[in-house]
Amino acid sequence: MDSDAIAGGIDGYELMTRAARSSLDFIKEAFPAARRLLVLCGAGNNAGDGYVVARLARDSGWNVAVCALTPPAQLAGDAAKAWLDFAGAEDQENEHLKDFDPGLLGKYDVVVDALLGTGLSRDVEGEFARVIQSVNDASVAVVSLDVPSGLDSDSGIPRPLAVRAALTVTFIAPKPGLFTGRASSYCGRIVCDSLGLSESIFGKYIPAARMLSGQEARDCLPRREADSHKGHHGRVLVIGGDVGMSGAVVLAAEAALRSGAGTVTVACHAHNREIVAGHLAELMCVGVSLPEELEPKIEACDVIAIGPGMGRSAWGRHLFECVTQSSKPVVIDADGLRLLARTNATRVGGPMVLTPHPGEAAALLGLTNSDIQADRLASAQAIAHKFKAVTVLKGAGTVVASEGKTPAICGLGNPGMATAGSGDVLTGIVAGIWAQQSDKSSCATAVACAAVYVHAMAGDRAAINGERGLIAS
Repeated sequence: MDSDAIAGGIDGYELMTRAARSSLDFIKEAFPAARRLLVLCGAGNNAGDGYVVARLARDSGWNVAVCALTPPAQLAGDAAKAWLDFAGAEDQENEHLKDFDPGLLGKYDVVVDALLGTGLSRDVEGEFARVIQSVNDASVAVVSLDVPSGLDSDSGIPRPLAVRAALTVTFIAPKPGLFTGRASSYCGRIVCDSLGLSESIFGKYIPAARMLSGQEARDCLPRREADSHKGHHGRVLVIGGDVGMSGAVVLAAEAALRSGAGTVTVACHAHNREIVAGHLAELMCVGVSLPEELEPKIEACDVIAIGPGMGRSAWGRHLFECVTQSSKPVVIDADGLRLLARTNATRVGGPMVLTPHPGEAAALLGLTNSDIQADRLASAQAIAHKFKAVTVLKGAGTVVASEGKTPAICGLGNPGMATAGSGDVLTGIVAGIWAQQSDKSSCATAVACAAVYVHAMAGDRAAINGERGLIAS
């Protein structure tokens, strides 16, 4: 897109100046008392952005220093011009530069990271790694330009370390790696400036992903008619809860009710029937021992959720096999996913939403957790393709993927949601929202997107008074 803009007549240095001016504006907004700026510059146009930020800040009266990890004489093109405009064409000696020393970091209000940009193609090592580690060890506010240095802008994985920024100012378009993988530990607040590029340039490209918004939830959960009754809002059957595992199925079932399903029935192990029924008066609960006892309940429901607390014993396997013969929409989570992976079935009878965490995703694809996390977008899409199912790959930057559609990334959620039962709640929300749709056969992707967004927003609201100690219920 940058090249297209330049080919269309916008000067490359003008784009660099726009990026720097925008970055400085965001720095002033985020740190209004700051007047001392340390800019760390590497090579290429990311360094060029840093030199222009340094010049603009100095011209605004700030106390500015620059540390160059790549000698400015080695710069070319717009980056070289940015250095000359900062240093002055008649004096290219080092009086404008400081040698990097960790002690410098505490003498400035803000450190600007202009070390490595989006073009990173190998692991960070040597002097760059030493500087990044020093920055992370210091108690200093860091602003990264385009992407925190060392973070893969496609996968969100540090290589193997990356700058931990308080603010990331990215340019032209958001990058997937800023919102998924381990990115949330490195990017801080993320803002994006399109640099004034025309819509015609953006329209030429297929996006790698899109960000979820509240619109999905609004579309799937419209205002109810005043004369509606529970029969209008769907019937959910939650299957799980083997001996000793009643909690997960209760969390999923209550979440289905809380998301608006008209009725929710739990089919659990007969041993747990009274335990489950005692948790919530609004739940209907049946104990099942044999698959044939489950069949009438499947027939009577609109949507099935299977897996929470189900285990992988013969009891759970038989119930799972019964569900695979049904044509009802089904949400599969937890032990249901492990059974799906074990049977190597490519799909069940009806439309599916799968909600794996990275370990379950690895089992579904025959890979490792590291393989999944190395490219979460591709992993989610691979599961969606293999099982012909909408796939929700859980974790920081949850990904929703389905065949033939642009995958979606959720930018909400917080570390407090990394707690037992949070995934069971999501399962129930997916089932509850799905049950309320009039056409259940063609809306699985929209439902999954809505549920992920609602789940993350609920988690953020629950964490208002602190993330630590937040529990799924």
